[in-house]
Amino acid sequence: MPLVVLCGFPCSGKTRRAKEVHAYMQERGVRSVIVGDESEGIDLARAYETPKVEKTTRGVIKSAVDRALAKDVVVIVDSLNYIKGYRYELYCLARALQTPHCIVHTLARDAECIARHEELGSPYGEGNAAKLIQRFEAPNDHQRWDRPTFAVTHEETLPLDDIYKCLFEPEKVVKAHQATQSQPISATNFLYELDRITQAIVAAILKEMRTAVVGDDLAVPETDAKVHVKRKFTMSELRRSRQAFITYTKSHPVSDTKAIGALFVNFLNHSS
Repeated sequence: MPLVVLCGFPCSGKTRRAKEVHAYMQERGVRSVIVGDESEGIDLARAYETPKVEKTTRGVIKSAVDRALAKDVVVIVDSLNYIKGYRYELYCLARALQTPHCIVHTLARDAECIARHEELGSPYGEGNAAKLIQRFEAPNDHQRWDRPTFAVTHEETLPLDDIYKCLFEPEKVVKAHQATQSQPISATNFLYELDRITQAIVAAILKEMRTAVVGDDLAVPETDAKVHVKRKFTMSELRRSRQAFITYTKSHPVSDTKAIGALFVNFLNHSS
């Protein structure tokens, strides 16, 4: 049966979402199992200490997924799954059995995840959460192993019905997508504008950061909305935020590209 792969920053809510998918499948009368760090007894504080240890960790989870993938059970992979090459390996397991798969990406700001990690007693080890976030490779729905991706923020409701249809009624998903997500501009132009506008805003923020102080409201191109400076933005942080916003917007397209700038600024203001 199908494969559901969770991915996201440390402490971004993956386990919560995995349990939601599991409970939903049970309600639908579908057997499901969660495979991941907890089920395999993995010590998170040591699992990502070195590349060698991390490779072993991924191997343990992959083997467990391979064993669990059967004709009568949905396998839910609850782990970081933050490396695109590893997600490809999991995709290949599903493809070999000719069974559907999908990605659930738990969107969250790095600062929020680091703070929560500390509140929980640093389960990934002292200082490791920030390092793992820096190495995170976000899902790209242009790649077949990352498609479809259901991106969801902490506040949003997981689209469980859509996930179910994707796994068990793929034909209906295609028709619904064509009917409900058609845009007045082509998909190519939409993605171009999304990339261009967010890039311009990031560049403007980085330029303003040279002289800005906490409390300033920065004017940026493509929108009248202002970026509120709660603290200094770094280039790497803005790049990650931009990628997270792009991933989210691809899953929640807007009909008017003129709204992209304001939406991106709002995203930054509420997650920084």
